[in-house]
Amino acid sequence: MREFELNFSGKTGVLRAVYAYPNPVPVMRLREAQGLWGRDYREVRNENGTRSYMYKNRRLIVVTDAKGNVVNIGVYLP
Repeated sequence: MREFELNFSGKTGVLRAVYAYPNPVPVMRLREAQGLWGRDYREVRNENGTRSYMYKNRRLIVVTDAKGNVVNIGVYLP
């Protein structure tokens, strides 16, 4: 991974999520993420051409570019 991002609550200061950005892209494609975590997600097509895959049974979001390359993996904390 080339970069990690930590997301803290503005009100409480508690860590809410961790995002990882792979380098170089593509390190992983959507089909490989599906092989690891399955297909139980809700897909959102973003205005910038990326797609977000928000897993229903995990605290996980996978973002891909228009070609299906994973550009971001997010883990949400309880």
